[in-house]
Parts: sequence; structure tokens; C-alpha cells
Amino acid sequence: WCLASCTDTFGAHNWEGPGRYTALAALHALPLVAKTLGVATADLQRVIVAGHSMGGHGAWLLGLSLRDQALGLVSHASWLRKDQYHDSNKVLLHD
Repeated sequence: WCLASCTDTFGAHNWEGPGRYTALAALHALPLVAKTLGVATADLQRVIVAGHSMGGHGAWLLGLSLRDQALGLVSHASWLRKDQYHDSNKVLLHD
């Protein structure tokens, strides 16, 4: 299985709150999706998290949220702190 989650609004702030919760909800929905499709489910205890740019930041946050389940984390061209992101929305720093 490959779950490709993305932020639902443009802006670096989303992975800090709603985007992370959306990605986690999608991950936890995989068993039901697999059952509905009649196919083998993903092992949610062995997850690899990956992302690029804004998604790379999301990968870091998801990796922290899934630290007991993550086998690995791949983050390409990401950033660690919101204030380092070039078009960061300072108003939504702590959403």
C-alpha cells in the first residue's frame, strides 16, 4: 500500500495541525478500505513515511507521531521549523 496524503489548503501551516490529523485518519482507515475492496490490508505497525518539500516537513511530523510504528522516514528538500519556510504565514504559526 502507498498512502499519499496531502494538505487540503495551501500553506505551510497545515502539517502542524489539521493536515497531520487528516493523514493519520487516512492511515487508520486503510484496513476498512482494504476490507471493502477485498484485498490484503497494510500492516499499520510497519510504516515508512516519506515526503518532499512541504510534504517533507509533514513526513517529519508524521514520523514523530508514528515513532513506534515507523520503519523509516524519507524527507526530501524539507524544513524543520515553520519560521524557516520561505512563504511561511506568520499568523498561523501555532494553529
